[in-house]
Amino acid sequence: MLGPLSFVASVAFALGSAEVTLGPPREVEFPFEDDLRLLPGESNAGKLWRSHGLHDDGSAVPLVVFVHGIIFDGQRHHWLTVDPAGPWDARPFMDALVDDGALPPLVVAVPSQTRDATDPSKLFVGIDFDAFVNAVDTALAPHQRVDRSRIVVLGHSGSACDPDSGAFAALHAKTFTPRAFIAVDGCLAASGARLLATTTGARDVIVAYQQQIWSERPFFEFKSAFERSLEQTWPHGLRILDHNELASENAHLALVEVTARRWLPVVLPPDRLAWTAYMTGELPSLPVLSSLL
Repeated sequence: MLGPLSFVASVAFALGSAEVTLGPPREVEFPFEDDLRLLPGESNAGKLWRSHGLHDDGSAVPLVVFVHGIIFDGQRHHWLTVDPAGPWDARPFMDALVDDGALPPLVVAVPSQTRDATDPSKLFVGIDFDAFVNAVDTALAPHQRVDRSRIVVLGHSGSACDPDSGAFAALHAKTFTPRAFIAVDGCLAASGARLLATTTGARDVIVAYQQQIWSERPFFEFKSAFERSLEQTWPHGLRILDHNELASENAHLALVEVTARRWLPVVLPPDRLAWTAYMTGELPSLPVLSSLL
């Protein structure tokens, strides 16, 4: 009896070609700061996922990096894995955005931390985003490579709290400037408001939050510091505060998908000509949107 691959090859040969191209795997795990981030015995802290529609010719492709917050299940690759405890899997809605034409074909990648992952003060301390993007490049080769001009970093919860660590470290990358930095339901400390409002370490900055869960955060202090900083210095690009009220049992987790669906098509439009015009200044920068209450 023929196995699946033998059957495919035999059909191809019967149709006049014995060459079968299966293409690269959609998902690849790879090492990244494993000794620092993972528990003993674990490996491959990094993982990437390819959307549909990518060419396998070594061309440059957009990259979206999801950075998880504190976790209690000790599982690697949050946002690129199935977790029965919550909506941690970004693959279904990212697939839908690409397949519906809202986003260009792209790659999603995640770093993981299981060591001290319940302590927000130790979460992704010292993470090197230049090294992470290089690791993604290595894992993609030879089929694709990362387009350094179209990298979006989305940090959730505890990874979007400390201006000196976590997802914020992407603002200090040396080999690329993020197309957008998206902070989803972080601590909203006033100390980080000025950095997010005035940073030149990312072209666009979007801060999304909800008040249904984690309601003790200093929302109004953050808003005041953010807007006061914008009055003094406004870098070119979007500076957005996005308040959400969600009909969800876990609005804190659900906000990741809501934010991705709303803002990724804005910062990574599928029309490359429109994107190029915006990046080169041929189109006006969109205005600030402040929807915090």
